[in-house]
Amino acid sequence: MRTIAVTAVIGALVGMMMLAPACSLDEKSSTAASTTTTTGTSAGGSGGATTSTTGSGGGSSGCVEVTALTGFKAGDGQLSGNVTPNIFGMDPDSAGILVPPMTTGTVTFKPIIDAQVCGATEVCAVVQTDVTETATGALFLAKSGKLELTAFDGGFYATGSLTDVTFEEVTVDDATAAVTPVVGGKCVHFAKFAFDIKAPINGWSCDPSYFDETKAGASEIFCDCGCGAVDPDCASAANKIDGCFAGQTCGTKATCEGVPTKWTCMPDQFNGGVGNGCDCGCGVPDPDCDLMPAEAVEGCSAGASCSAGKCIPMGWKCDPAFYDDAEPGVTAKFCDCGCGSADPDCAAATLASCDFCKDDGSCSTKECKGNLEINATNNAICK
Repeated sequence: MRTIAVTAVIGALVGMMMLAPACSLDEKSSTAASTTTTTGTSAGGSGGATTSTTGSGGGSSGCVEVTALTGFKAGDGQLSGNVTPNIFGMDPDSAGILVPPMTTGTVTFKPIIDAQVCGATEVCAVVQTDVTETATGALFLAKSGKLELTAFDGGFYATGSLTDVTFEEVTVDDATAAVTPVVGGKCVHFAKFAFDIKAPINGWSCDPSYFDETKAGASEIFCDCGCGAVDPDCASAANKIDGCFAGQTCGTKATCEGVPTKWTCMPDQFNGGVGNGCDCGCGVPDPDCDLMPAEAVEGCSAGASCSAGKCIPMGWKCDPAFYDDAEPGVTAKFCDCGCGSADPDCAAATLASCDFCKDDGSCSTKECKGNLEINATNNAICK
């Protein structure tokens, strides 16, 4: 999907909270067990910890009491784990918390009427029962109780607790994301749940399962660079470097060093620091483009901006990532229309070439097929 839809929000609620990838520049997978630990009334083991809820609290009368969560993890603005033992049926039950960026402190839960606020402007706690690959059971949202979030930056590590949280059974409308309590529905209660998800080593900021994959016995082992601390996997030159561009090495300070192989501009222009300029269109993104205050853009036409190493024309009004999708080795290209400037991905300037016509920022609100808004011979604009 090219734009965030209501169904994507609902998917975040009813799914088992997909966690963020490692902070790297290339796709990679790992079968290493997580070294994250969570503290509570019972200790957890490798690959995710167990934390028990204890005591009893008000508002839980008639509710199913959750006694433990296992495999509690953090990532991508979410905290999630598995309810153990299952509270309904034989299939797994999951629980999670969707957190807006940079949220800390005490949060008092209240009934949610619009699921789109979850993780965007409001903290939402969710329980989903009977989760399988093809179906899910009942959905519960927290309506009362407190979350104390001592530390969480949206990454993989967090400290806090849930206290006396009551979840009510709800449904979420697929089209509008409106939340409706189920008449006569069940409820779930957490009395007390404390978590302290720690990094495997001081300073490590990436996925915990990516640290020392050699020791964990992973089927694929990577030297993860740019993670705030040195990965023991970097000790072997045989391990592929993840987090750097091809041609770079990972230095003793766990940062990428050298000039990427695909860099096409002068070598001293790459990552030159303050005053070196944001060099765009040089094959790979220049780290100087991320400096604040912003460096002057070089290598683009007047008024253009730079995004992910690409020059974006001043007139482009859609998501910069949609402009010139084409990359070496990537066959999928999408022609985005009505965005104010011609997309290089379009085979021609005609409406017939368009793949997407109603991106956010487009002058059109209609699909491409049968579109009467986009100019038939200049698909960058509307009639």
